Amino acid sequence: MTSHTTPRSANAVRPGLWDPAKPVARTSLPSAGDMHRRLSGGTFDGEQYDKEMPERTLAGLY
Repeated sequence: MTSHTTPRSANAVRPGLWDPAKPVARTSLPSAGDMHRRLSGGTFDGEQYDKEMPERTLAGLY
């Protein structure tokens, strides 16, 4: 891996994502299901995934 392909912490800090003066509305962020649907080219049922997430999380983590 070369230095130009190595992720850097500055890349996460630079856009100001953690700057309290620049809050990001949670509603503007994609859900996990939305991200899976997009990555699958639309074949993944993201809505169902999001709906089942609370139960799946409890069953899998605790």
